[in-house]
Amino acid sequence: MSAFEQIVTVLQQACAPASSIRLPAEEQLRQWEAFPSYYATLQEIAYDRSIPETIRQLAMLGLKNGVHKYWRKQAAGKPGAISPEEKAQIRSKVLNIMDEAMRGVATQNAVFVSKIAAIDYPQEWPDLLNNLIQIVQSTFNPPATPTDAIRNRTIQHNALYTLYLVIKETGSKQMPTKKRMFQQIAPDIFRYSALLYYERSNQFFGFAQAMVEGRQGIDYEEAVQTLKVAYAGLKCLRRTIVFGFQAFETVEEPSRLFQSLIEYLQKFLQLRSTLPQATPEIFVLTDKMISQIGKFYLDLQKSQILHFVLARGSMDVIRFYWGLVESYVPGSGGAGGSSDLTYQKFLLQALILLKNVLKNSEFSVINRKDMEEKMGQVKTILSTQLLTEQFVVRATEVLVGRYLAFSEQELEMWRDEPEAFVQEEDSDHWEFALRKCAEKVLMNMVSSNRAVLSPVLIGMLTHVMGVEGNDPKSILLKDAVYAIAGLCAHDLYDYVDFDSWFRSRLIAEARLEGPNQNILRRRVAWLMGCWVPVKASSTILPDVFTLLLNLMEPNEDMVVRLTAVLHLQHCVDTYEFDPIAFVGYLERTLELSCALMAECEELEVKMKVLSCLSVVVERMEKFVSPFAGRVTQLLPGLWEQSEREEMFRAAIVGTLGKLVGVSSCLSF
Repeated sequence: MSAFEQIVTVLQQACAPASSIRLPAEEQLRQWEAFPSYYATLQEIAYDRSIPETIRQLAMLGLKNGVHKYWRKQAAGKPGAISPEEKAQIRSKVLNIMDEAMRGVATQNAVFVSKIAAIDYPQEWPDLLNNLIQIVQSTFNPPATPTDAIRNRTIQHNALYTLYLVIKETGSKQMPTKKRMFQQIAPDIFRYSALLYYERSNQFFGFAQAMVEGRQGIDYEEAVQTLKVAYAGLKCLRRTIVFGFQAFETVEEPSRLFQSLIEYLQKFLQLRSTLPQATPEIFVLTDKMISQIGKFYLDLQKSQILHFVLARGSMDVIRFYWGLVESYVPGSGGAGGSSDLTYQKFLLQALILLKNVLKNSEFSVINRKDMEEKMGQVKTILSTQLLTEQFVVRATEVLVGRYLAFSEQELEMWRDEPEAFVQEEDSDHWEFALRKCAEKVLMNMVSSNRAVLSPVLIGMLTHVMGVEGNDPKSILLKDAVYAIAGLCAHDLYDYVDFDSWFRSRLIAEARLEGPNQNILRRRVAWLMGCWVPVKASSTILPDVFTLLLNLMEPNEDMVVRLTAVLHLQHCVDTYEFDPIAFVGYLERTLELSCALMAECEELEVKMKVLSCLSVVVERMEKFVSPFAGRVTQLLPGLWEQSEREEMFRAAIVGTLGKLVGVSSCLSF
């Protein structure tokens, strides 16, 4: 039996579900890794289309792992190191299966090529990019038969995806020599990718116009393929401009692309509402193009924020995206076409683009003399062309009025999965949620424009304080205004008399019953955690503690109870906290917290409540000792429930340690 046949047989055994067959086969493959030509033989197996796809994919996986372990020069001389001759043999074949129809094998091969390129390009493999470009270019020739047309599309997809991964791998290297090499070839890659993007996008718009006009005989498959090529070109452009140009705004072609993409974005957005009979695939690709343009601008901000602002048309980009935010009506799907949820992803990009220029750490870092002048230019551009007083006031009104209110989906989660709702609210995944992202934008905007926006927020607060009743819209608006008042507590310190607000409004609102009033009760509990550590006199603390404990009672809404206990922790864990003043509330706090923890089903939520208990124990010290037994009774059960949850068990041990420490101090 040849080496080829032996390896195929063992690979087949390695795919077996039975561990008695699979594990010995995997061990045999590991032993063969040290044999010469093993990886060249794996490549032959992976490229043999007569072999089942699962075996071919496993062979590809072995090839990728081999690159990671044995391809680098550091592996030379070690068992399993791939010889230069075997490497050359492998490289000579990797581009020969661009017509591979099995998507899994083709994708794995593209990754394989990119991993080799990250090590060997350009020294050992100087013609890689030119060869990939030639392969792509060859597919644009008119096909002789329908079979040739299908084959060309397959080659296009595989070669463009491989090109993208190669650019991503080689461009993202941080070593100075690798970065310089990529920057030298970046202009050529950019020109070809831009040609693909411009030509194919414009060609697709021709197809789209024919669809809008209702013409007959439209080749939908060709329209889809054209858009796919344009999409691949844009992905390559995004990576190339980020990694390949240090000051892209000073180079003509990248600067022109930066400005022109907004025009293309407008066209794609318009197509979402005007394409009457396009296939679902065209809608999906159109949305991908819109999203990719947003990623293009976001990546530039992330890597070159100063150059982004200095680029011609940068403020036009942000103003256009802000226009999407301002004109959006929930439930409309934005410009139409696809779902509302899809359009909200574009709005997230718009908000993050704005957030990145409101407050950015790069704006305060001046490490060279020439940077001082650029920094001055950046601040002038932002303050005069975008962040004017009129703009920030209007933006604040829009975000508070339209984006800070809970959505119907969020309220549904509150009702159906209260613990999941609390976890989501307590997380910091603001990049993925429209409301939480709007909160971040507002916080940065208020912090950067305190003198202008504080009076605006106080006006909103005064207005909603007078709104009463059970009307859902009014309650959600009040909740939104209260939210920004809590998030910006530090910025509003000089403008809000919290003691007066608490006594005159919040105590009463925490007692309101009726439809939707649980939204306000939760918000009042949340506000305590925001404002008490910032600005609250000792005279109101007894009422604050009483209010929070009342909201933790078993007959209260679960979300309200969890919010109250989490924000009680913030009130207790402050520098000014006086344990003696809290003694009268300690027993009830421990009783309600333990009861709440016992009711919770999610371990993550139990851990949050336990964290609150742990803080109370730590801050109250000797006063906890008489009640320690109530807490320790819960810990064994929690320990059993938290098997394989190491962080939770660490929290249990930490709490127990604090209880033991308190008891020991008291005994001593």
